[in-house]
Amino acid sequence: MIRVPSPIRPEPAAFDADCRQKGQNWVQTHQPLPDRPRDFWSPFRPDLRQGFRGRCGYYAMYIHDGQVDHFVSWDTCKRNNTPNLAYEWDNFRFVDGALNSSKRTLDDRVLDPFEVQDGWFELELPTLLLRPVGVPPERMEAARRTLERLELDQGLRVLELRWEWYDQHRRGLPLNLLYENAPLVARAVDQWLAAGRGPLPDIPRPVPDPYAGLV
Repeated sequence: MIRVPSPIRPEPAAFDADCRQKGQNWVQTHQPLPDRPRDFWSPFRPDLRQGFRGRCGYYAMYIHDGQVDHFVSWDTCKRNNTPNLAYEWDNFRFVDGALNSSKRTLDDRVLDPFEVQDGWFELELPTLLLRPVGVPPERMEAARRTLERLELDQGLRVLELRWEWYDQHRRGLPLNLLYENAPLVARAVDQWLAAGRGPLPDIPRPVPDPYAGLV
């Protein structure tokens, strides 16, 4: 995870009328609330994606597709009697679709991409594992929980995506573009070279396909 400027501002011009107000009206006319809220936010996914610069808020890497994640889940909104939060721009995060599906089953105690600061996490070479190195002590438990529950430390899917960006760099992708698309991978490369550890290591591909087995 890396720092994501918070909040993503300004919110889209049509957001208030086409998402917030429509969502609030829907909430008022659907009591008791169903298991899933009505989706008024998807038309604004491109705006959210742009705010995250195309990078998943948790993977900290550019992804070809992504979803709108409610950081405070619908279940939590209902439990706390704050259903309108499901239609608030500041509650949206841009995340990988498979990660979003797994996050729905978790509580809301994982780190918020908006609270993460530069230097909290570091990627290791040649393992491609993510480690919390600069997380404040009071947030370390949440950081470790986030890495474990979202499989950001050594999950095969995220390892494969990191490997793909690393491999692209070794095959010619300039370092500045690696920083734009996979900042943690780029920082690991920079640190390896700055330490004088020799040529970048040849890292075996973790899995043949990061999307294998996904429905």
